[in-house]
Amino acid sequence: MRIAHISDIHANYGTDFNKKMFEKGVKLVNKTKPDLIFISGDLTTDGLLPEYELAKESLSLIDGEKAVVPGNHDERNLGFKLFPEFFGDATFIKEFEK
Repeated sequence: MRIAHISDIHANYGTDFNKKMFEKGVKLVNKTKPDLIFISGDLTTDGLLPEYELAKESLSLIDGEKAVVPGNHDERNLGFKLFPEFFGDATFIKEFEK
C-alpha cells in the first residue's frame, strides 16, 4: 500500500500559501499514485470561509482517496464549524486488506 502525507498547506490569499509550490507537490503526489492521501491539518491559516474554499479547491487537484483531519489553524474563528461542511467528519476508521 502506498500512502502520501500532506500537512500545513495554510491555504489563504496572503503570503502563507505558495500556490505554485503546492501545484508542484500535487504533480509529485499524483505521479506516485498513492492508495490514500492523508492530510493532517492546518489546511487554512485562520479557519476562514475563503480559506476553506481555497483549500477544498486546491486539494481537489490531488487524485485519489483522501483522509483529512483538522489542525489547530483550521479550528480558529468559526473554522471548527466549517471543517465538517468542507471535508466531512474528522472521525473515521478505514480498514485495508493486507
